[in-house]
Amino acid sequence: MELTMRVKPQVVVWYKFFCGSMAALYILLLFLGVFIVSSFPLQDEAFIDGILLLLVGPPFAIVFGLGIFGTKNRGIGFTV
Repeated sequence: MELTMRVKPQVVVWYKFFCGSMAALYILLLFLGVFIVSSFPLQDEAFIDGILLLLVGPPFAIVFGLGIFGTKNRGIGFTV
């Protein structure tokens, strides 16, 4: 007799929460970059900082956002 139990470890829930919060943070960086670029167009340093935030925010938001959906329960458990 084979009994397979699929149990979702608690660490998966925390990992999804971490990925969601990091994705939200990087989306906020995107909005912060837009705000900095539009608020300080004549100051070179602020403009460059805003552009860097615009370039860094979306890729990391996508990567961490995929981490929420990419953790499927594949074979986690045990067989008796």
